[in-house]
Amino acid sequence: MSSGVFDGIRETIYLLDLSVNSIRDLSFLSEGADFPTLIYLKLFKNLIEDLPSLAFVKLPMLLVLLITSNPMQSDPVGYTAQLGPLIRRIRSLRNHLRNQM
Repeated sequence: MSSGVFDGIRETIYLLDLSVNSIRDLSFLSEGADFPTLIYLKLFKNLIEDLPSLAFVKLPMLLVLLITSNPMQSDPVGYTAQLGPLIRRIRSLRNHLRNQM
């Protein structure tokens, strides 16, 4: 997928469903401008084998990542480390919501 395919609309996308698209490479997510409002990213049923370390760095609001049914390498420790910022954001939001009750 071309990194410029979302130019001009990145700041308006809240949900991006790229499921069942034979996507192999996630570099388009970390190239170019941020996706400042993207909350939901659906990538299930693609051909993704690896999560690059910078794959989600330009998705500051991402809270939901659906990436099942991909031929991922079996390295859950590595993936957990790469998804650490997303996990911390979700925990922070959960704690904030609990404090509001």
